[in-house]
Amino acid sequence: MAGVALEDGDVDEAERLLVEATDALRDAGPWFQTPNLNLRAIAAVMRGNADEAFALGRESLTHIRQLQDAFSLVFALVPLAAAAGLKGDDTWAARILGAGAAVTERTGATVVDKSVRDLRDQTEREVCVRLGQDRWSRAYAAGRATSIDSLIADIDRVLTHAPA
Repeated sequence: MAGVALEDGDVDEAERLLVEATDALRDAGPWFQTPNLNLRAIAAVMRGNADEAFALGRESLTHIRQLQDAFSLVFALVPLAAAAGLKGDDTWAARILGAGAAVTERTGATVVDKSVRDLRDQTEREVCVRLGQDRWSRAYAAGRATSIDSLIADIDRVLTHAPA
């Protein structure tokens, strides 16, 4: 229901539902928590809160690493890339998108949710324009070799330097 609310642009309702789900899933395993974290990260991006999206994305990536879930990984990388773009780190955003493309090519896992695909495509277009084709291509190619551990370390660096 929160995903539908996000698709409709009703971030307030989505967040209300996601808080409710977070409470209900508090003791559930990572398999159940990961989709909720990913949707909360998208809501944070829609609100313009990149640091919150990074923190939620980091938590999601730790679960995904444990689960080895390629589908959740390509989904989780979309709000991370959008948050990097919000923060003005277009090179990192391109690397994150490259990482997602590499996972899709290796595993076949792809984002099936239209609104998430739209966010990914919009982020890609905007970042590519700001970087220019040459810088975009280099960063995107570098991202194709990025690991989950490397992404988590990147998030930790960003959050460590975020204003309190």
